[in-house]
Amino acid sequence: MSSNWKKLQAKLKTEAPTVSAEKTAKQQAEAAAAAEAVARAVAAVAASSAAETAESEEPAADGVDPDRHGGSDDDDRSDGDDEGEDLFDALAKGKAGDLPTHSMTTAATRIPVSFRPAEGEVIPTTIAGWFDYLDAKEGSLGDKTKAGKYVALDCEMVGVGPEGAESALARVSVVNYHGHVLLDTFVQPGETVTDYRTAFSGITPQLLVGAPSFKSVVKKVAEILKDNRILVGHSLRNDFDALLFEHPKHLVRDTARYTPIQTDLRTNSPSLRRLAEHYLGLTIQSGSHDSVEDARTTMLVFRVHKDEWEQYLTKLNKGEIKLAMNSKRKKSAAHWDRVRTGGAKRRRTGEDGQGEGAANSGASSAAPKRQHRGGRGGRGGNNRKPIGGK
Repeated sequence: MSSNWKKLQAKLKTEAPTVSAEKTAKQQAEAAAAAEAVARAVAAVAASSAAETAESEEPAADGVDPDRHGGSDDDDRSDGDDEGEDLFDALAKGKAGDLPTHSMTTAATRIPVSFRPAEGEVIPTTIAGWFDYLDAKEGSLGDKTKAGKYVALDCEMVGVGPEGAESALARVSVVNYHGHVLLDTFVQPGETVTDYRTAFSGITPQLLVGAPSFKSVVKKVAEILKDNRILVGHSLRNDFDALLFEHPKHLVRDTARYTPIQTDLRTNSPSLRRLAEHYLGLTIQSGSHDSVEDARTTMLVFRVHKDEWEQYLTKLNKGEIKLAMNSKRKKSAAHWDRVRTGGAKRRRTGEDGQGEGAANSGASSAAPKRQHRGGRGGRGGNNRKPIGGK
């Protein structure tokens, strides 16, 4: 067995160089054939290009203007595309700013029909551009610095209390229908700030030095909202908690709570950043939040939906539209008070011999929920006052 194995190894060693040499010769022949084919193709292309060049240099016929399309010397270096610079041209020149973005190319179809740009019309790419665009669409004239019928509000908060868990008002911004700033002021919190939340709020200790008091700022906001003005905002419940007041429900337009927007985005709590990208093709809040920018963006989102929004509310008030109620909203407030205090469970298990009355009494002694803090003394939500409406 051992001698046979040695004979086989010796045979393989003598045959291996022959096989390798044959394989190498075959590969070289194939490579030479391929190179010859490529050379023939290149020669054919060069001959064709030379013929076209010679033809293009012939004198133009009488009455034919070779520059009738406004051609120039630069045309000789073009790629023959008569439709202007395309994506590859822009990439070759490194003109990243000219390239279409996802939001800019899709925003047109998401804008309600009444404000959708016509074919070939440029979609605005800035907040100021959007206000100019919508003003032109609506034919807005007159003084664009007045408060008008619609105003948008946004607030920035800082943290107070242990670990900054509570929120206190630190900045308020109000803009009108055209984006003009009616109010933009910092607010002096009534308590020691334990977390400025600078990464999100943009608030620093220096910005609050010498800021007006909470009470004086709320008074200015109330002055703006009087005369039944419609208040536009995003998640206005947070702003109302910080300002410690309410605005009549029929005068509120909350872009986070508008049902058609929620349905379109398939979420019950769309962020303002997402609304700006989805409907306007804008990117906001890339760093810390700016309450003026947020208020203006909210107003723009409302404006592109305004006509449909007002029609929706009219139908809703007439009962032509019925909102779907989830199981939690169908329950009464008293029921959920009992659930929080354990009364409902005791009644179901028969442990509460006094019935519903005892459960309700237990609810009254429950600890209050954590609240926003607005002015001095840590006043909570129970001190809210309706303002703005008559």
